[in-house]
Amino acid sequence: MKKPTILLIEDDELDIISVERSLKKLESDYVLHSAYNGIEALKMLRDVNLGLVPDVILLDINMPRMNGIEFLKVIREDKNLTD
Repeated sequence: MKKPTILLIEDDELDIISVERSLKKLESDYVLHSAYNGIEALKMLRDVNLGLVPDVILLDINMPRMNGIEFLKVIREDKNLTD
């Protein structure tokens, strides 16, 4: 069975560590990718060489450069990112 892929979009390092610890407690296999803001996450999702298609996106709403709401609007409008 394929490991679920999680994309964590969070700008606070302590929150990232907290989420990572919580996920480890699940004792389940997964692949975790992290981005520090919406712009970085979009670059990752659009990178065909990376081939990132997350099963779950954990998204912070309050971030610099591009907040979570703006990120959601962009991925909804990008036909290459909708499935």
